[in-house]
Amino acid sequence: MADSSKLKQKLDIVSYAVAAALVVAVLALPSFVSSTGSTTQDEVRKRLIKLEEKVTEANRDPAPETPQWSSEVRALWSVSSSGERTSWVTENKPASLRLWNDIPAAVAAHAPGGVVSIELVRDSQKKSPMLRVTGKLSSKNQHIEVEQIVLEKKAGDGEFNKVEGFESVEDFIYEDSDVLPGQTYGYRFVSSAVPAQVADGLPAPILDAAATTMNSNELLIENPVPMDLVVKVGSYADEQIEPKLLGQILYWDYSAAKKVTLRTRGPDGAWGKGFAFGEAHNGKPRFGIRRIVPEKDSKYHGVTIDDHLTGKRIVFKKETTSLPSIDSWDTVESAFEVPDKPEEPEEPGKTGAAKGTAKGTAKPSAKKPVVKPASTEKTATSGKKPKPAKETPKKRPGGRKRPGFE
Repeated sequence: MADSSKLKQKLDIVSYAVAAALVVAVLALPSFVSSTGSTTQDEVRKRLIKLEEKVTEANRDPAPETPQWSSEVRALWSVSSSGERTSWVTENKPASLRLWNDIPAAVAAHAPGGVVSIELVRDSQKKSPMLRVTGKLSSKNQHIEVEQIVLEKKAGDGEFNKVEGFESVEDFIYEDSDVLPGQTYGYRFVSSAVPAQVADGLPAPILDAAATTMNSNELLIENPVPMDLVVKVGSYADEQIEPKLLGQILYWDYSAAKKVTLRTRGPDGAWGKGFAFGEAHNGKPRFGIRRIVPEKDSKYHGVTIDDHLTGKRIVFKKETTSLPSIDSWDTVESAFEVPDKPEEPEEPGKTGAAKGTAKGTAKPSAKKPVVKPASTEKTATSGKKPKPAKETPKKRPGGRKRPGFE
C-alpha cells in the first residue's frame, strides 16, 4: 500500500508539471506569432516598393513597335462574336511565320558600243594633222561595270592592232597624232564588263559569260590624211643652163590655219634652186627647193623639197598624175545612235515654253582619256556636221557610202 501511494504522488507531480508547461506555451504563443507576422509584413512592404520602382522604370521606356504581321495573327486567331458563344475552341490551324529574302537577282546586259566619228584636226602646236576618234558605250548596258576598253587601229588594208597608252572605261575622245599623210586609217574598240556591285544582302546581277566582252563597229576613213605640201610640176625652164620649175605649189600654213597656193606666171617667174616658202621655222621659211633635175634617167629626177620642220626631203615629178591632197575633209560619222537622256520630270508651277520641253535631249558628254594632249586649235574644217540617217547614209565625194554601224 505504501508503494502505490508513493507512485500516485509522483504521477500527480508529473501531471502538474505538464500542465504548467502547457500554460507557459499558450501564454508565449501570441508574442511569437506577433513577432513573425511583423517580420513578414516588413518583407512584403520592401518587395512592394521594389516592384513599384521597376514598374515606374518600365513605364519610362517606349513600348516596342507592333510587328507588321501581328494584325494577321490576331485576325487568324480571333473568335467570331456572331452566333452562340461557345467555349474557347477554334478550328484554325496553328499559325507559323517564316521570313526570307525573295528578291531575285537582276539580269545584267552588256551591249556593243560604237565608234561614232573620226574627225581631222590640224594641230597648230605640233604643226601636223591628227585624227580625233569619238567612241561611246551602248545605252542598253544595265547592271554592269566596264573594267576596260581596248582601242584598236589599222592603217590601210592592214590588221587591227592595240593602241598603246589608251586608257578609258567610259565614253571617250582619243586624239591620234601617230598618223602619216597620204594614209587611211580605221578604228574599233573592245569593252570588257563585270556585274555591278550591289548592297550587302542583295544578290549580284547575272551576266552571261558570252557578254563579258563586246566588239564595237569598225569605222574607216575613205580619204587619206592630207599632206602639208604638194608640188604640181608643169614644166621646166632653162633646162640646159639652170633648170627652173613652172607649176603650182600648195602648202598648209598652220599659223594662218589655211591653205596657201603659189603659181608661176611664166619663165621669168619660174622657181629655181634655193627658192624658199612657207611659214617661218627657226628664223627661215619651212620649205625650200633643194634641186631640180629634169633628166628621167637620173636618180635625182624631179623636184626635191627640203622640209626643215620635219627634216625630211620630198620629191615631186612631172609624170605623177595622182597627187595627195592637202585639203581637209568632213568628219566621218557612223550610224551608231548616241542615246538621249531620259526626260526630266516637270517641276511644279512651270508652264508656258518650259511645258513639254525635253530637257534630256542633249548627248552625254564624252570624257577624254589621259593619253595624248588635245589640240587647242579651232578651225572651220574640224566642225562636225549632222549625222547621216540610218536608211540613207550620205555619200562621200567619190560616190561611196560611209561605213555604217548597225
